[in-house]
Amino acid sequence: MRKNLIAALCGGLCVGLALASSPARADADEPDAPGEPDAPAAPPDSSPTLQAHVTVRHVPPAEAIEGRALRLVAVVDQAWGANGVLVRYRAARQGGEFHEVAFERSSGGGYYATIPAADVRRPGVEYTIVAQHRDGSVVAHFATAEWPHEVRVEPDAGARWIEVERRRLDGRDSGFALQAAFVNFGTTYGDDYFMRGEASWTHRVVTGLYSFKLGYGAIEGLTPEDRMPRAPTLDTGFRYGFGEARFRAGSRLWLDLGALLGFSHDGFAAGVRAQALIGRDDRTCVVLGGETIGGLGGSTWVRLQWDTVVPFLMSAELRKTDLPASPLKGGQTLSYTIDYPLSLGVRLGANVSFSSRDRRPGGFGGGLSAALDF
Repeated sequence: MRKNLIAALCGGLCVGLALASSPARADADEPDAPGEPDAPAAPPDSSPTLQAHVTVRHVPPAEAIEGRALRLVAVVDQAWGANGVLVRYRAARQGGEFHEVAFERSSGGGYYATIPAADVRRPGVEYTIVAQHRDGSVVAHFATAEWPHEVRVEPDAGARWIEVERRRLDGRDSGFALQAAFVNFGTTYGDDYFMRGEASWTHRVVTGLYSFKLGYGAIEGLTPEDRMPRAPTLDTGFRYGFGEARFRAGSRLWLDLGALLGFSHDGFAAGVRAQALIGRDDRTCVVLGGETIGGLGGSTWVRLQWDTVVPFLMSAELRKTDLPASPLKGGQTLSYTIDYPLSLGVRLGANVSFSSRDRRPGGFGGGLSAALDF
């Protein structure tokens, strides 16, 4: 029995080895052709896409400065897929044909196009951005010819101020003014006073040089020779012509520079004066100034002006002065002025003052003024 089992196992093993060693056939009906190689697989297509998808990203400006070139910036992806990216622009709200400017690549990697300064005029510029594709089509990437984007064009701050100021003047760019004042320092050591008057013509050019002024003035006064009671008095005076210019140094800062030439009781004399005005001379402002005249002395002042009670214009001034060539020191004048505008550019003014010198009781003074703008 054992021998029969061993013989059967050996026979099965021999049959299995014989089957394993026979050649495998892929297809019993169609045998492989001997010596015929397999066909190679087709390589993948690596040629570029004929039409790239160009995209343009652009943040439009809201306004531009008149007379300055308008630079537009964009980010262009797949720019190589187009023959060019263009800005088509024209004057706003006027219709007409579009002009073209091409975008150029900047060194930073972005793209920019510049609308010439000569075409940046009020009221504005309107534009659209298009790409010319290689197949000949033109595609709008920002706004359209039917609905272009409008950029408002305004003058720069300086030109805008000139327009506003000229409207305020309403054609009255010249003016004539008269003013006279009596300054009384009291009679502690004898008569101590002076009178001063000026007549002037002003022309406003309304630029950086805002205005210039030409005029004539006179100073006449008496002052004690020393501190002794009933001391002899000095009779002093000055007749002069003057010129003055006002410069606009900032939006709220003005500088006045002037020169005086004339004759005093001692002969030829000259002087200079200057002041800085912070604010507006027809509204609220602060004025700091100084003046010196050869042979007569000098003055410094600070003035505060306000317009809280319309239409009156009021001011208070503190002035330190040596006029009129006084040997006494410490002359001070505190004054209050009120101006009232009439029709047709006419203004009238009046002031009252109190002056003292050498820390002694002083006296009251006053003055009048009139101006005509035309």
